[in-house]
Amino acid sequence: MFARLADNGIRLVDETQLTDDQKVYLRQFFYDKLNGLVNPIGLNEIDNLGRLEDNRIYLLVERKEAGDDGMTRYAIVKTSPS
Repeated sequence: MFARLADNGIRLVDETQLTDDQKVYLRQFFYDKLNGLVNPIGLNEIDNLGRLEDNRIYLLVERKEAGDDGMTRYAIVKTSPS
């Protein structure tokens, strides 16, 4: 799947691959355009999955927690308008 994305000029990156300027830009973009519009639903909270809507696009987010347990957590973010 990732090879097909790369063939079309799309690459997946994480925060460790961003330049300082890109981090600043994305942080500002989030606060200017997205803050308050996106509401992550933690997948560890299974009872919240009933809130997903039909005919919407969702983004899956993976986050490795800092600390001793180092658990990986997942969340879903609705990306298409209501």
